[in-house]
Amino acid sequence: MKRGRPFYGVETGVAILDSDIPRPVGDIGNARSFDYPVQYQVVTGVGPKDMFRPRSEKVADGFAQAINTMAGQGVRIAATSCGLLAHYQQEVASRTDIPIAMSSLIQIPVVLRLLRPEQSVLLLTIDAERITPAHLEQSGVGESDRSRVVVQDMAHAPYFLSVIKGTEDDYDSNRALAEVLRAVDEGLGRAPDCGAIVIECTNLPPFSNDIKAHTGLPVWDALTLTDWLAGAVEPRQ
Repeated sequence: MKRGRPFYGVETGVAILDSDIPRPVGDIGNARSFDYPVQYQVVTGVGPKDMFRPRSEKVADGFAQAINTMAGQGVRIAATSCGLLAHYQQEVASRTDIPIAMSSLIQIPVVLRLLRPEQSVLLLTIDAERITPAHLEQSGVGESDRSRVVVQDMAHAPYFLSVIKGTEDDYDSNRALAEVLRAVDEGLGRAPDCGAIVIECTNLPPFSNDIKAHTGLPVWDALTLTDWLAGAVEPRQ
């Protein structure tokens, strides 16, 4: 072991939005969601509201800087705390010193390859209007595959959205779960040949086990992505 790091034993990082919303176990912003150490770096001045605004250099600069700060401290691979960052993937990756996955959406091309050609993927997102062709392109979803991605948002989940947007201080996960499963059912109603679910929002993985049990389908989310990243750098037990 050589000197040169302020601390040791952390290989995986998460560049996290500047926010104080509740983050239960299962959320990427809760360190107990992982079986390995995770280092967080807050992207100061970039919060959830910025995710609903047009693409900006402030966001790209903030995440690139946060990731490089972690890299300078010894972190070897990183994820972020919002799937809507997908359209920053190539730009930020080109400016960081370590591999970075900006969004759980980059799992979609792999998931599509796992399914029969006629099957679709349900993409559960906080806001369907924010999922643009650029988000899918930057995530590696080719134009020929986009018809196989059925996008379902949380438009009819007022309580869950109030928590995520910071207008509700107390978080009742059971109340939110009912809204989440309702959104999933609505999406499956539009995707009868659905073979798998990919979750965009990093605040939804606390419900992934419930979604698996409810639908019987495999579910990929921010935690499955981060676990995959960590598998490349974390020592095997």
